[in-house]
Amino acid sequence: MSLGIIKEKFIRILNSIILKIFLIFFLFIPSFIFAYPSGRDNVLEEALNKWESHPKDEVIIKKDNLTSLTVKYPSKREEEIEKVFRNIEMEIALGIGYIFGETSYEIKFSSAGVEGKSRLDFPLGNWLVGLKTSIGYSPLYLNFEGWTQLRKVASGEMADKDWVDSFLFSSTKSDAELKLKILDINLLYYFLEGKMLWEDWPSTREGKAGVLLGYKFEDFDYDIYGIKDEIFNISSYMGEKVLEYEVKYKIPYFGVSGYFVDVTNPEFFIDRWGMEGKLCFSPYLKANDEDNHVLRNKVSYGKTKGNGWLLGVNAFLRTKTDWTFRGGLDYTYIKTDGSQEQYWYGDDPNTFGDDTGTRVTGIDLKIESWQLFWWWGIEYKF
Repeated sequence: MSLGIIKEKFIRILNSIILKIFLIFFLFIPSFIFAYPSGRDNVLEEALNKWESHPKDEVIIKKDNLTSLTVKYPSKREEEIEKVFRNIEMEIALGIGYIFGETSYEIKFSSAGVEGKSRLDFPLGNWLVGLKTSIGYSPLYLNFEGWTQLRKVASGEMADKDWVDSFLFSSTKSDAELKLKILDINLLYYFLEGKMLWEDWPSTREGKAGVLLGYKFEDFDYDIYGIKDEIFNISSYMGEKVLEYEVKYKIPYFGVSGYFVDVTNPEFFIDRWGMEGKLCFSPYLKANDEDNHVLRNKVSYGKTKGNGWLLGVNAFLRTKTDWTFRGGLDYTYIKTDGSQEQYWYGDDPNTFGDDTGTRVTGIDLKIESWQLFWWWGIEYKF
């Protein structure tokens, strides 16, 4: 047999195979595609029927050579885990606010039978921007918020006053710039909740009461410029940095929290409104500060302990699209006592002799602060 005849037969066989493949693809596959949905529905129906009698089995259903389904039904434990994750609540919010108040320290000392006192008041008057998050599974929630300044310039002035016995011999004011950080994390547990928290409430109202345990950290970092003497009515060092001051508050706390919401369901886009409040106490907080008197080449370090109160209230409107608008007011009060250490890293031009290297310890120190913080925010619930 010649090579040409063999080649011709091979081409005919190859063409026949290719033709059969095309016929299978264009005639058989489309019928499967269009028939599959109904077959799938039948498979699912059969799977459900089999599961009713064998709820813990892995069921394999085969309707024909083209439609099959493997169904593995979850165990009871898997169902419980899935339920927890499905019911986890998560919220995230962006906010803006304004803080005002002050943080201050006061020292007392005695020398040669003379009692002396010095007090410095640092202003809080800044716009803040912040983030709040909450995640939890009722009735337990973990909450976090953080705030920082929009602008460093504080609205008030730093005041520095000095007394000998009861005589005020120095009183000055200076411009202040402030960098601040406020962080707060707490764990909230609602031990009482439901529509009938109070019997006389309407059926559309729900209430919750809980306890919380948290930790708050505040860092106020000041740069002070210029000196305006209020006694002699003169100014000096205007525009120059004369003092650097930083205080850090570490505030563990516990308290109670309350919440109520009224489901309005109007035609308007507002779904519900409500209010929240908290009252917390810190029995043991710490305040550490550092004061660098640039003009006197002197730095002071303070360590104190004390207690404080934290109060907060906010109102909210929740829309039907899971967005919530909130506005609130928080108040913080801190009072501590401790001691201060002073060190001259250079010569003090206001005294006789060279003070470089001089160290004084055991100075009575009080650090206090009160803060009022208005804030507004928009929140999304996932």
